[in-house]
Amino acid sequence: MIFLYPHNLLCVSLAAGISVYLGFLSLRTTPRRFFVHMSFVTILLWAAAAFLSGRGLGVFIVGCGIVSMMAWRQFCLERDFLAKLWLSGVSAFGGTLILLSLVVLPPNRPEGVTAWFITSVYFGAFVLTASFITGALAVSAHRGTAIPSSLLDNALIVSFVAFGLRFLLMMGVLAGFPKLFPGWGNQLLDFLAKEHFYSLVGWIVLGIALPFALNLWSWNRLKQGATPASLLRPLALSMLAAIAGEYLARTLFF
Repeated sequence: MIFLYPHNLLCVSLAAGISVYLGFLSLRTTPRRFFVHMSFVTILLWAAAAFLSGRGLGVFIVGCGIVSMMAWRQFCLERDFLAKLWLSGVSAFGGTLILLSLVVLPPNRPEGVTAWFITSVYFGAFVLTASFITGALAVSAHRGTAIPSSLLDNALIVSFVAFGLRFLLMMGVLAGFPKLFPGWGNQLLDFLAKEHFYSLVGWIVLGIALPFALNLWSWNRLKQGATPASLLRPLALSMLAAIAGEYLARTLFF
């Protein structure tokens, strides 16, 4: 095991986020096969995060993977209540203790930005999850799973909310914080806009603008009668762009 940041943080963010998302999805409108596949994906993500987090935290992350495995097994056996119960447990533990334990705050960061950075991690997890689910729905439809257009429509709307919140937080950092908090607000602005300008631009373009544009285009196409399977390429590209953007967001504090 090694400690490779922020790859482990991205894996945990996505694994915990998918678990939360599955907990809110209705089995009446969502094919069971999708629950089975996504819960198995969380197992792989927990395993990757455990390998990338070293022996200390890795042991606890392996525990999250075991709990996800229990949820996956219950979905396979059509024991939906137990499956979602296991998911709620791994969401609570993995999305709070594990996620916060992996956050790295370097000593040279501007003063007063700890709360903002932790908030940014959770907003980023929301973006990662929402983008991943839309792409996963398109992949499932392409592989033959009967994905209703209404399900993808709702997932795209959730992604718009995620990108909107991410954008508002970004505007708060660039425009609001320097006026509200002249001290550390201006320090944070200089830190991002001057010392890490190219990473900031890459984060905005890849993590917010490009996936939002692709999802909006896909949503318009869906309203015009396109099938979820036909939207595989733009939604897959949106998912990859969001992952790259959130990776750049984590490297801002190296």
